Amino acid sequence: MDEEKIREESDLLRREAFAALRTELANERTALAYLRTSLTFAVAGVSAIQFIAGPVSHAIGVALCVGAIVVLVVGAMRFRSVRRRIPLFSSESL
Repeated sequence: MDEEKIREESDLLRREAFAALRTELANERTALAYLRTSLTFAVAGVSAIQFIAGPVSHAIGVALCVGAIVVLVVGAMRFRSVRRRIPLFSSESL
């Protein structure tokens, strides 16, 4: 009876550790999506400034570059916030 209870507790701990690992990986994927979006905004902004003439395209380019910085900062803050809430498990618990 005790052996079965120990096995159940071990399985539960293992499941919790894997759930934390999946959550951590999902958080990293989300951070990479923020980075990809930020880079896209930056490239579009620089392209608008460099290759399209006119004051409107320059303003749009600057707005896109500022948007890239905002998206990058928001993504980094969100990544850190979620990362702090993920429980830590050692690799030995797996």
